[in-house]
Amino acid sequence: MRMLDYRLAGVIGVALTLVTVAASADTVYLKDGSQLKGSVETLSRHKLKVKTHFAGMLKIDRKKVAGISTNKPVPVKLHGGKRTATRLHYNAQTHVQHARRMGGGSASKKQKVQIAEITAIRPQAISKQKRMARAKKFTLPGYETNSSLSQVNWSGNGRFGLNGSTGNSKNMNITAAVSALRNTGLTRLHLLASVNRATTNGNQTEADYLGQATYERDISKHWYLFGEQSLERDKFQNYSLRSRSLVGPGYFVIRQRRLIFKLHTGLGYEYTKYYDTGKTNNALAASAGWHYAELFGNYLKLSDDFDIYPQLTNAPSRNFSLKNVFAASVPIANSSVWAISAQVENDYNNSPRKSSIDKLDTIYSLALQRSF
Repeated sequence: MRMLDYRLAGVIGVALTLVTVAASADTVYLKDGSQLKGSVETLSRHKLKVKTHFAGMLKIDRKKVAGISTNKPVPVKLHGGKRTATRLHYNAQTHVQHARRMGGGSASKKQKVQIAEITAIRPQAISKQKRMARAKKFTLPGYETNSSLSQVNWSGNGRFGLNGSTGNSKNMNITAAVSALRNTGLTRLHLLASVNRATTNGNQTEADYLGQATYERDISKHWYLFGEQSLERDKFQNYSLRSRSLVGPGYFVIRQRRLIFKLHTGLGYEYTKYYDTGKTNNALAASAGWHYAELFGNYLKLSDDFDIYPQLTNAPSRNFSLKNVFAASVPIANSSVWAISAQVENDYNNSPRKSSIDKLDTIYSLALQRSF
């Protein structure tokens, strides 16, 4: 009997809680006759945001809204620019929207309005959201820390370039790359895949394929730890496969929205298999380098990545390689997703496998880039 009383009390408690939530909620009436209970967060020119208990934050096309009722006064901007604290009420039977503007003390004034006359609900919050959206648009990936990023954020871009010539010589060059960044504020996962191919008079003169994954985890505002794995295939550098696995610390020298400069150093393992003989080489490897990125105004982005890789167990002063990638991008017609990207990549191998291979390999590319 006592157990039954406890269960009955629990059911009554839950029911009272649901009734209280429903009674205190705002109501949105849609033109199709349906209703939404929740908290009206903002109403802008195009969207209504409602926070619900069953589906979280919902964004509704304003054209679908017939009327709004709020359980208390909210900041409202009416047609003509007037702002006031207003309690909204919509009569679903007569399809009439009312606004009760609150005056000093208990004074209030009720008037009939059209939903179209309500320019905005919580206009200051809308302005803040716009400022935040603009700041995010002009914020470098990787700037956000664990305290400034509230949810997992994916970003990245794809770039594709093609050029050629005919006549005295026939040339065809293709460059393509896809990069992605998963940022939680505390950790960052960078993914990269790229290909560069070129032919001259029907003969292949370049064939470079690269895949790379880098994981970073902040241990303070400036210090972080990283792990990196790269796989590369370059016929004309005589690499059937070159694999590097590295771990180590890094340090943000500058970490601002529009300027990032960080240093890193690591230790790991390098495995190389050669095209000409099929032989392999294994070595303990090290790395050191930097990453620089900066936004100039609303248009120009510059970046530079430099790394040196000495083979510690194989005469490192003679057996080392360098890599530097400098890139610049400019948006097309102020687009937030489309840009023209120019890139110069230098690969230097101090001791190539064959004397016929140049120590320095430079790739120039101009490509169309789309961000996501």
